[in-house]
Amino acid sequence: MSKVKKIPMFDNWGEFTLNPDFTAKHKYNEKLTVCGKSVINIPQVARKTRVRNTTIISHAIANNIAIPRQPKLQEGKIRGKSGESLFQALISGSIDMNEIEFDHDGWDFEVESSGVKVEVKTTAPEGGKSGNANLSQGDKPDFYVIFQFNNMGKFVNAYLVPVDIMKARTGKVPSTIKINDGSWVKWFEISLRDLQSFFELTKYYDHVFLNSNFIESGLRELRYPYALNEYRCNCETYGFDVAKLMNSSVGWWKSYIRLRASISFRNVPLVWCWAHK
Repeated sequence: MSKVKKIPMFDNWGEFTLNPDFTAKHKYNEKLTVCGKSVINIPQVARKTRVRNTTIISHAIANNIAIPRQPKLQEGKIRGKSGESLFQALISGSIDMNEIEFDHDGWDFEVESSGVKVEVKTTAPEGGKSGNANLSQGDKPDFYVIFQFNNMGKFVNAYLVPVDIMKARTGKVPSTIKINDGSWVKWFEISLRDLQSFFELTKYYDHVFLNSNFIESGLRELRYPYALNEYRCNCETYGFDVAKLMNSSVGWWKSYIRLRASISFRNVPLVWCWAHK
């Protein structure tokens, strides 16, 4: 039997690679061990081994080992930290704002160079239930990144949700969104590799988020030779159709960041239309 070709994924973790089915040398049914002890209740193992629970979680993420469902009072915090560790492992230049400011309220990470503000959410629903993501930060971040795991702790999907598009649905960011097969959030599903590529791409369009200007304005038109009419909506003078964006032949996330750059250059309103969803 030929070996399965491995896909480099977590560049920050050196030689760690993922197979196409998100397995690695450690299988998901293999128990996580720290100092020779099996991890079931992570805080309990942390107390016994004097190994920080964040270290245990980061070790599991780095080695693609599933974190089993934790006791009810701990599940949310453990799962949330696993999502944050996954984001840091994936995205080069991600700065944990909770380590910069105590009780930071607004977003979890800022990405160097672009200044993009990201709030990371993680859900691991039991059985076939819908996943729930709490968006209590509202429109403070630029993006919500949602990681979905199954009830055994195995990674399932990732979603990259631009706040400006989401807010345009009802005029505000919802407090909670459900993630299931019929949910609008499924439109924003993204592979881990494309998620990495997206944040790399934002570095080349830093003025979109940092409001900086190029010294040579003539270069901007050459840098963004983008056809805005491709995503125009018939409903608004300056409106853009979310459905057309999602059907982009080059990938919606590429089209999104280039569209925002073009709009920023032309200094016209960016209005999203969900009427044709």
